[in-house]
Amino acid sequence: MNFFKKTKEFVSDQEEIGDVVATSIKDAMERTDIIEKFGKNWRIILLVSTMVITSIFLDYRTQNLSRNRIALEKRVRDLRFESINTAAKLMFIRKESEVLKKVKAVGLKLEESKEAPIKIYK
Repeated sequence: MNFFKKTKEFVSDQEEIGDVVATSIKDAMERTDIIEKFGKNWRIILLVSTMVITSIFLDYRTQNLSRNRIALEKRVRDLRFESINTAAKLMFIRKESEVLKKVKAVGLKLEESKEAPIKIYK
């Protein structure tokens, strides 16, 4: 029964956090083997860190270029369709019957030539 009387029933949060922080700092100070390992392998750690940063940068750059390429391919496809559509409209407008309809619609007093065209030779 004597044992139970010596123990505290309640420990405040501040005391508990203080104990944990103090022990972790003491443990970190006592653990010099980590610092020694870091001191011996700093070149490898630097190399790996540089490789990770380079990999992240290149991955971002590749994704960006891929998005741009897809957008440009879509634009080229749209422009190709527009070019084909414009060429088809031009071929339709250039027909002789369509030209005559437009001339009559505008009200110009033009007539078809009764004579065939002749070549001019140099």
